[in-house]
Formats: sequence, structure tokens, C-alpha cells
Amino acid sequence: MLIVFSSADLALDGFPALSLPHLSIHISLILLYVAAILVLLQIKPDSPNQSENKTTEQTPPFVSIETDPILSLSDKMDQAFDRWQLTPAERKIATLLILGHSLKEIAESCHRGEGTVRQHATTVYKKAQLSGRAKLTAFFLQDFIDTEQLHPPSEIQNATEKRV
Repeated sequence: MLIVFSSADLALDGFPALSLPHLSIHISLILLYVAAILVLLQIKPDSPNQSENKTTEQTPPFVSIETDPILSLSDKMDQAFDRWQLTPAERKIATLLILGHSLKEIAESCHRGEGTVRQHATTVYKKAQLSGRAKLTAFFLQDFIDTEQLHPPSEIQNATEKRV
């Protein structure tokens, strides 16, 4: 509103009749008005993190913007299953094993015999070159655990070389 009145006053005064002090007062009032609006809206002009704040304002603070660990784990599992050339049935059984389901539970949910599920699990372990369910689960979870606190660096190096 102040901007409208100041502009109207400047127009009525006529540009040739404007003096520097008169123009300075109007510009100062307009800047003061804009600053008051920014303070009321709690916007800081030219703040160094303004572009970062726009990104985080759109996302709740508890959600990571960079990556979602579940998606990363899912992607890692898909890549490994592709590399190991698992069949769709083996993929499903491997996923359920990683989630901690028993062979009996997997057999019931997949409508297969427990022996068939056991055979698929054995095939998964062989294709992955892992010794069992614990190693299969650890293969995917080790990226989320700080293993340097658990093992000397030489053991970590050996485990990493086996994965590649």
C-alpha cells in the first residue's frame, strides 16, 4: 500500500520537480516497507543457505534427501541377484531368507514343499558363493555397519576382495 502511495506521490509531483531529498525519502520508505515485510515473513534476503533451505523445506526433516537406505539395499540386492543369475523363485526365497523367515514359513507362503525351498536356498548360497543364511544377510548389511570397529583393516580388505 505504501508503495502505491509513494508511486502516486512521485507521479503527481512530476519528475522534473523532484528533488534528491524528496526522492531519497520515498526510496527509504519503500525499502523500509520491504524490509518490514521480509521480517514479518521471516525471510532473510541473500542468506548463504537460501537455496539449500528451499530443498529442505519441501521435505520433512526426518527424511534423508540424498538416499533412502531401503532403496539402496533393494538396488544392491537386485544387482547381486542379477550378477548371481538367480531365477525368480530363487530371488523370492533369498529375499525371504534375508528377512529372517524360516524355511517352513517360506514354503507356506510360496505354496511349495519345505524340501524344495531348502534346495532353492542351497542353490542361492552356491551361486552367491556364501556359506549360508547368515553370510547371505551379512553380505547385504555390511555396508550399513561400521566394520572397522569390529575387525582389523586386514580382515575388512579380505572380505571386500571376496565380494568383488
